[in-house]
Amino acid sequence: MHWNVCLVKPVKEMFATTPKLDVNLLIENTNREIETSIIFDTNLLCVIEDVVKKGNKWKTIREYKLDKLVKLLNQPNTAISISAGTALVEMPPANREFSQHCYNEFLSKHAQQFVDDPRGVNDIPPKSSIKDWGFDELDIDAQKLLSLFYGSFLILQMVNREHLKPIDKYALYLQKVIEEFDMVSAPLSEIAKICFYNPAKNIGDDFKAFLSANISNFLKIPKKYYGKKLSTSEAIKKSAFNSALDIFIFHHKV
Repeated sequence: MHWNVCLVKPVKEMFATTPKLDVNLLIENTNREIETSIIFDTNLLCVIEDVVKKGNKWKTIREYKLDKLVKLLNQPNTAISISAGTALVEMPPANREFSQHCYNEFLSKHAQQFVDDPRGVNDIPPKSSIKDWGFDELDIDAQKLLSLFYGSFLILQMVNREHLKPIDKYALYLQKVIEEFDMVSAPLSEIAKICFYNPAKNIGDDFKAFLSANISNFLKIPKKYYGKKLSTSEAIKKSAFNSALDIFIFHHKV
């Protein structure tokens, strides 16, 4: 049976504004007996690696704009927990051990209270030689968990290469996802809507930046090449896999 999607309604309302992670929020949460959990992403771990490689000095921390984060982590009389687990999972297996080493070295010098935290688990990643991994390298159980996200982003990439109006691209995307999976992910349908959006010339700078950030993140098109398409199937698969990991981790942690 052929299905057509007429309406996609998000399952959860979006926050009107994103809370700013600063000292005031930490104090407010602590006063309400709420612990603030900070989850490090892969980009942040890569920056920490660079800091440690260059000597792990305060000068380098300021150069890489991590000084505010360090001051935040060392804010007295606040309840904070941190985790790099999801970022390590997202990395190629061969990179995890070194990245975790740099993470621990960074904390031991600049946020010592988080070293050997009794609430934490120091899970040593197994050694691996896989440096460039993708969906095909996952075991069958992991592929099942990621298949809807990965497949949807592959379709997003392929539809984006079609010479169609934005609304027609969106309709084609929904049709293809339904044909392949018999279901639609509400968050991914919203992402597709954003990626295919045709901005008016008079949109505000904030909304323009929002669109550009999402397009760059999920279609991996650098801002200076705005409108260009990925040229190889391997690049498309890599982009889809990275995007699928981002959404999978967000979906299961937030």
